[in-house]
Amino acid sequence: MNQKVIHNQGQTMKTSLALGVLMAVLVPSTALAELRLGSLFTDHMVLQRDVAVPVWGTADPGATITVGFAGQEKTTAAQADGKWMIKLDPLSASFEPRRMMVTSSLDSTTETQQCTDVLVGEVWICSGQSNMQFGVNAVPEVKALIPQTKNIRSFTVKRSVAFTEQERCEGEWVDRYPDSAVAFGFAHFLKASAETPVGIILSCWGSTSIEAWMPRDMTETVPHFKVMMEEFDANTEARDQIDAILSGPQPWSGKEDIFLRRQSNIIYNAMMH
Repeated sequence: MNQKVIHNQGQTMKTSLALGVLMAVLVPSTALAELRLGSLFTDHMVLQRDVAVPVWGTADPGATITVGFAGQEKTTAAQADGKWMIKLDPLSASFEPRRMMVTSSLDSTTETQQCTDVLVGEVWICSGQSNMQFGVNAVPEVKALIPQTKNIRSFTVKRSVAFTEQERCEGEWVDRYPDSAVAFGFAHFLKASAETPVGIILSCWGSTSIEAWMPRDMTETVPHFKVMMEEFDANTEARDQIDAILSGPQPWSGKEDIFLRRQSNIIYNAMMH
C-alpha cells in the first residue's frame, strides 16, 4: 500500500510532533544545564505564519528562559524536569531573514543560543513511502522548476526507528528545496500562489509498512493494529534483532533496512512524534 501525506505544520504544532519537548538531562543544581533547543529550531528555519508559534527546549530547572524574535520578547521558567515552552504571538509572512535569540539565566550565569536566517511563511510536513521519497531528478518536469526556486527550505528527518516515542529527531534546516518530487512540486506551486516562503519537513522512507508510521494509541481504534502490536511486543527475537541493528555499524545493510522498515510503530516513534 502506498502512503502519501502532506500536512500543514500550523495545525501540526498542536499535535504530538510539534508539542513534543526535549527529554530532560538532570544535573546537580549547582551546575547550569546546557540550553538546548528543540530539533526543529536551527539556522535557516521557516516558522509558520498567522498562528501562535511554540518554541521549546530544555535548560536547568528554574532557569529564566527568554525568546526574542521579530520585535517580540517572551519569558518563562524551565520546569522541574528542565523542559520549557514559549509561544510567540502570530507572525505575518516575511521574506526578511531574521534572528531568533534564546537565553537561559540562572543566578549569575547566562547562556545564549541563536538561530539565524529565519523566515516566516508556510510550513508543511511531507511524509510517506516511496512515492514521497521519489527524487526530484527522476521527474524532468519537476527538475525543470529548480532554476525558479527561491525561498523554499527543507528539513529532512534522518531515517531511524525507536521502541518508544522520541522527543528529538535528527536533521537540520537547509536553504534548499527538498529532494522529493512530490514535496518540491507542492512547495513550488504553494509559494507561487501564496507569495510566501515555504518550509518542508520531509519525513519519508520507501517501502515502509503503514503500520510502522502509526502511533501506539491507534491500538484503541484500529483492531488489526492492536493485534499487530501485541504480537510485536511479544516477539523477543525481533526486538533483539532491532537492538542489534541499532547498536551495530552504519549504514545498515539492505537486509537490515528492509527488516526495520516493516516493523509496527517504530518509525512513528523516531521520525514523526
